[in-house]
Amino acid sequence: MMEPAALYLRLSQEDGERWGESQSISNQRIFLTQYCQANGFTVAECYIDDGYTGTNFNRPGFQRLLRDIERGKIKTVITKDLSRLGRDYIETGRYVECYFPEKGIRYIAVNDGVDTGKEESAGNDMSAFKAVFNDFYARDVSRKVRSALTAKRRAGEFIGAWAPYGYQKDPKQPGKLVPDPESSGVVRRIYRDFLKGESVRGIAEGLTEDKIPTPMEKRSGGLKAQRRWNESTIRRILTCETYAGNLTQNQSKTISYKVKKRIPVPKKEWIVVSNTHEPLITKEEFQMAQQLFKTRSSPREPKDRHLLSGLVFCGDCGSPMTFVKDGPRTYLVCSSSRRYPGSCKTHCVREDEVERTLLDSLRKLSEGIQPQSLYPEFPRKSRELAARELRSAKEQLEFYRRAGRDSENFPNIQRQFLSYCELWQRKVDALEEELTAEDPQDRREMAARELLRFERPGRTTIQALVKKIVVCGDKSLELYFSFPDPRITP
Repeated sequence: MMEPAALYLRLSQEDGERWGESQSISNQRIFLTQYCQANGFTVAECYIDDGYTGTNFNRPGFQRLLRDIERGKIKTVITKDLSRLGRDYIETGRYVECYFPEKGIRYIAVNDGVDTGKEESAGNDMSAFKAVFNDFYARDVSRKVRSALTAKRRAGEFIGAWAPYGYQKDPKQPGKLVPDPESSGVVRRIYRDFLKGESVRGIAEGLTEDKIPTPMEKRSGGLKAQRRWNESTIRRILTCETYAGNLTQNQSKTISYKVKKRIPVPKKEWIVVSNTHEPLITKEEFQMAQQLFKTRSSPREPKDRHLLSGLVFCGDCGSPMTFVKDGPRTYLVCSSSRRYPGSCKTHCVREDEVERTLLDSLRKLSEGIQPQSLYPEFPRKSRELAARELRSAKEQLEFYRRAGRDSENFPNIQRQFLSYCELWQRKVDALEEELTAEDPQDRREMAARELLRFERPGRTTIQALVKKIVVCGDKSLELYFSFPDPRITP
């Protein structure tokens, strides 16, 4: 009785280019069918992966083969050689040495002489070495492919499955981009709105409201469900130099020929070739957009915050107390009782009363502390550090002044630049005053005395001194400090 066997056939694009017709799927089928007829096997099923790399075992034909093995439908698997099974020596070895024997599968690689059903088969002992060689071949092919693609990128050819949004591949000239009639106007609109002062979020919302297809929708022919523009897509378009006519590639890469996860590439390693195709925006518009991104990421003046934020907690449930404004006054309320009514008592205490109690306690605790003992806590910033900060501030000021002059044709942007000029001018003035001011003994003592009075303490000071404040059910307070009571001699 002839033994049923499953044939597995695989051919990757690299194999096809190198070996030609001898390694084609049809020739593998003929070769293995003749082997089965000559060695007492019948072909029960044929599993094919045409155009799939051997370094990845997530192939549809191979996965179907594994499912049938799990169902007990197959007992023998035959390939032309080990490389058809795979070129990753670790995974190939796992299947040959572990998985197939565990499932009771006989595996035959004809040209390599591997037959796990025959212990005396000479190829069995060499299978590990052949798997390593096949892995080496895959690594060598990957290196050569990467090198060829890098050369094409440096020559200004576009390498990618999909053209950037706003472009399409030139059907007449491979490797070239031409504007897409449907989406190129959307890219111009994004830049135009951004340079008028519109936010990234506002642009995304506007495109969604106007039912403009997203890049994913356009790529899938409207089949994808993502019909809302998001901020990351807008930001990616606004920072892509390709739209200014300079082809930008090699911004990400796979970890290795085995691991297909993509990781970002440092900007200095990007491949940028100027004037390779028709731009959708001018280079001046692109540079202006990048300057505008810098200004919008510049530090803003800090907003007022509650002095005791994050320090006050409910005495019953331990939840943080939240700030609730009621007319001219602000109250602290248990956040749990406010969010889930009935879960805790509704503690409510005025913010100013909590602050007053805390500062009174700090004043009492600080009685007897000599201002001179605090001097080590107030080291004056070195003149070298202040001078460096001043130079940096002047550079920022000059940058925004220059940007303001260059943006005369964009009034909204120019106003933003000028506002940043005012901010950095104040910073420069303060640093210059700090560098020219003297630091006499009485000035340091005055600063220490002012701190010990706790009349206008900053949030940083309070955070350094106070661990937490607990509001009890009778509105009394329990204060926990970050320091021992200075009135108690250890």
